[in-house]
Amino acid sequence: VMTLAVYPITSKPNTAEALPSAAVASDTYLDITTAPYQSTASVALTVNSSTGTFSQSSSSEMAKFGVTTNNYTGYNLSIIGSDDTKQLINNTTSTALDSITSSIDSSTFSNPANTSYNGKWGFKPSKYNSTDNTSFRPAPTTTNSTLDKTTIANTKKSTATGDTVNCTNYDCNEYTIALGARADMGVKAGTYTNTFILAAVGNPVTYSITYADNSGDSTVTGAPINPSTPTTGNISGGTPSGESITTLATSVPTRTGYTFKSWCDGTVSSNGTVCTGTEYSSGANFPIDQTTQNTTTLYAVWTLNTYTITISNSNTASGADSITVPYGGSNTVTVTPASGY
Repeated sequence: VMTLAVYPITSKPNTAEALPSAAVASDTYLDITTAPYQSTASVALTVNSSTGTFSQSSSSEMAKFGVTTNNYTGYNLSIIGSDDTKQLINNTTSTALDSITSSIDSSTFSNPANTSYNGKWGFKPSKYNSTDNTSFRPAPTTTNSTLDKTTIANTKKSTATGDTVNCTNYDCNEYTIALGARADMGVKAGTYTNTFILAAVGNPVTYSITYADNSGDSTVTGAPINPSTPTTGNISGGTPSGESITTLATSVPTRTGYTFKSWCDGTVSSNGTVCTGTEYSSGANFPIDQTTQNTTTLYAVWTLNTYTITISNSNTASGADSITVPYGGSNTVTVTPASGY
């Protein structure tokens, strides 16, 4: 009897509270789970031929697992060997079965004439290099091999059962791993094992942030608005809390009669002075949500300039009076001449 243990690594959800002007990670999850399936693959092999006997995992002997994520661009699923020997080890008899050296189909592996495959084994994942797989593959090494790469999120439909994913209730991707092996009379009976690691890593999430004045004022000049200088890039998918951020442009635009105040993630009033949403200063950390497309437009928020006008009057006790006038506004000065003037 030959048994292969496959132990998946499950990443837990990352959560963070969203605060104004603070960079936060999105609430992402990327889960590998065998519930209600199994994390081990096995094959029962009984030698009943002088030329060798081939056997492969039945449906109930396959390792089965599901993967779910809300990472916008999906994930890369890999399998990694615990060592580079590529052997199934029988620790009781101190013997081993070597891996096949190249991919072969079941008919070739099981052909009685192919006695060179006696004492060899391979694994058959349902996906390999992101395509459906029906061949037995050489055992994985410590250099990871890609089983599947998705491009979109496949999310949990409910959190009622926590992290337990039943693929009949969730929008998850299902995978299987089977074993195949040949043995002749020279192979000692016993249990042969190896351990693999399954790793799912979120694909990078791209982002693009453009800047707009939203005022219709032709006097607005200077990057990042005029000329337009977007902030673009990508972040690693499934990063922990606090890492999914980018830095906004440090340059600020100018506008006649106004002073730049902030960038608004939301909507602004027609003259650009009131933001309904979250405001960010230039050069501030900006959160990147790994669960969405992240094509964002930030709008400039302006403060109306106010000017002070000093009126000299040597005939008053203070010698001068002053008034304030907002840009584009007006004020009225009433002068009462002194007697005789």
